[in-house]
Amino acid sequence: MGDTPDEKVDSLPQNIERRIISKIPALKQLSDSERKELFKEIFSNCSSASVEVHKTFFGPLPPPETLEDYNRVVPGLAERIISMTERQQEHRMTLEKTVVGSQQKQSNRGQLFAFILTILLISCGFFLSYTGHTAAGVTIFSTTIIGVAATFIANQVKQVSELRRKKKLVPEKE
Repeated sequence: MGDTPDEKVDSLPQNIERRIISKIPALKQLSDSERKELFKEIFSNCSSASVEVHKTFFGPLPPPETLEDYNRVVPGLAERIISMTERQQEHRMTLEKTVVGSQQKQSNRGQLFAFILTILLISCGFFLSYTGHTAAGVTIFSTTIIGVAATFIANQVKQVSELRRKKKLVPEKE
């Protein structure tokens, strides 16, 4: 524990030194020897120093400094992490394509069945009216038309409200 200020400055990890310099822009204007002298002065007044670093990042990859650190610990680890991230992204996109394609097929199938059912019910309504069962025919025909119209209107209202909700989430550019 009897480290001299020179030993303390020399053992200061480069990424810590870079972070200190990035937090105090005036240090960039000093030469390397002047910065070393300044750090030496700081450490000469310290009996001990500890540094606690918390790193947080968002996204699929860690920042480049962290990848460099990983490579120092296990050579080639950064490349493996990048490769793993690329494979995961490719897997996710394939899955999304599959899900979207499946949902599109399901939607198309539902529209086809709804169309067939609507035509069948309208035809039944006309047939019943034609054969003398006017009340039953008109009831089937009118409820079918009202049902189709209500479904159409409900979907339009849903789309408009969804559009409004999305517009609120995206700030407008001035």
